Amino acid sequence: MFYVMKMTRTIIIIIVLSIVMCLILWKHLNLPICIGIVSGSSMEPTITPGSIVIGIRDEPRIGSIVVFNRNGSLVIHRVIQANSTHIVTRGDACIENDPPISIKDVLCVISYYVKGDVIFLAIVIGTCVTYLLITLGNNNKYTKTKLETRNYN
Repeated sequence: MFYVMKMTRTIIIIIVLSIVMCLILWKHLNLPICIGIVSGSSMEPTITPGSIVIGIRDEPRIGSIVVFNRNGSLVIHRVIQANSTHIVTRGDACIENDPPISIKDVLCVISYYVKGDVIFLAIVIGTCVTYLLITLGNNNKYTKTKLETRNYN
């Protein structure tokens, strides 16, 4: 059991370090990729709060989901109308269209997203499996280890 927990911890550390290294390289190499976590609900039910989105710098088209800056805040909405210089967007959960924005103001086009409830479900399942492994491991005579304590006084 100790081996499984140590291996799990090692794998998690490797994954976290890999993500950090990728983000550092992405920032310094100025790669045409944007990654973010959605905080608003204007794109529900397509993209829920807590979802991870990945986008690329590309030409926005009608129907694509784009990220743009509006008054200092990043907005993720779907393109409803487009011409050679401007686009009109609207959130899937919104009734009214947004004011037109220049195509130059589009930061990226969303190419992939993972819904927040899927991420939450993965965390819950991972926690439950870890708990079961620890619980079952403590009751298994083959995985119990005897801890030895010493007094150094």
